[in-house]
Amino acid sequence: MDQDNTESTEAPPKQVTKQDQSYPPSHEITETDAQKQYEIGIQYLQDKNEKMAARYIGLAAETLAIAQVQLGLMFKEGMGVQQDDEKAIQLFELAAVSGDAEGYFQLGWMMEDARGTEQNPQDAARCYRMAAEQGHKEAQYRYGVMLETGNGVTKSETEAALWYTKASEQGYADAQTNLGYLYRNGKGVPTDNEKAAELYRLAAIQGNARAQCNLGYLYETGQGVPLNDEEAVKYYLLAAEQGLPRAQSYLSWMYENGRGVPKNDKKAFEWCRKAAEQDYYPAQCSLALMYKDGRGTQQNPSKWVHWMQRSAKGGYPEAQHKLGHMLADGEGLPKNEMEAAKLYQKASDQNYAPAINSLGYLYERGKGVPKNDKQAALLYKRAAEQNLPLAQYNLADMYQWGKGVDKNESLAITLFRKAASQGLELAIARLKEMGHPVQ
Repeated sequence: MDQDNTESTEAPPKQVTKQDQSYPPSHEITETDAQKQYEIGIQYLQDKNEKMAARYIGLAAETLAIAQVQLGLMFKEGMGVQQDDEKAIQLFELAAVSGDAEGYFQLGWMMEDARGTEQNPQDAARCYRMAAEQGHKEAQYRYGVMLETGNGVTKSETEAALWYTKASEQGYADAQTNLGYLYRNGKGVPTDNEKAAELYRLAAIQGNARAQCNLGYLYETGQGVPLNDEEAVKYYLLAAEQGLPRAQSYLSWMYENGRGVPKNDKKAFEWCRKAAEQDYYPAQCSLALMYKDGRGTQQNPSKWVHWMQRSAKGGYPEAQHKLGHMLADGEGLPKNEMEAAKLYQKASDQNYAPAINSLGYLYERGKGVPKNDKQAALLYKRAAEQNLPLAQYNLADMYQWGKGVDKNESLAITLFRKAASQGLELAIARLKEMGHPVQ
């Protein structure tokens, strides 16, 4: 990996000019004096006397980088001093000028989060790297995130993996989790589910909720670890109890389906509701269906519509598709095929196969959109390529009768058989009607 040749003592990006400080420089002090002042200040901080802590740490901050960082944190949080992000930046800059890794890290964080300055991801990334090169594990992680996402730097999952590795080797749980994700998905590193599981476990032991949830999923699906629903539930529960909505949603599904735990619709509903209330869109869609069917709770048509609309508004394609069906059929809402088509289109734009197929159906029938057999066939083909049996059936029908495509009975039979092999009764019946065997 190419390295920046800049030395770690390079001055940080200038954000503000030094102004009068509220920490009182009573006299010139030596480094030894400053260290003593700092230690006294830390003792006051431990004793919950934040004002006296700020005074002594402020004296030490005249010469001591560690004190400059600590005082900066106090200004950032309003501990013993009036909260002031600009003064926090000044102090972090002073520490960074002397090459202090924590000073660089805190300055980068302020720039990335637009605290006391305009958001500046490029300079934030530079500061993180300056700290990361000194072995600062959290900076290594943050710089890795910026590389993985391409925020402030050229995107490089390979380089992100290198920096996550450095932080992971120091036991930093978030880095272990992100590195596990890269190994799980083969991004920047070779796909290795066993390595992903190992990294997730290291982070999970430290209580990292994302890692616990991810490890649970590997146990549920038997990837990198033996298939074990009980272990999956164990890790989902650990993460769910920390409030992670994805884990709450997964745990709900396990209760709903009796996987790793006895089937319990009430608990499924409770965990699903917790996730939905945190705007986890898949859970909102599931919760809507629970209210529709009365699973784990009383049937409630208004809440069914409410949660499905919230999920769809959040951009969840399954909810957009289901809400489209509700509008197309007039179920729970007034019938509106034009609005249904719009929702199908939104889900189709996310390549959600059932919505692509449903949009094709509207074009074939001319409902909510102008009738267009060619467009219908194209949409059925897109969904059929994702192995959706109903789309395979619909496309086969188009080929059988030459609607929107050239008539091709041989291809129609092939597509009917693909749909039939997945158990679609419509396709099985059509093949029998045509006098052809299912296989």
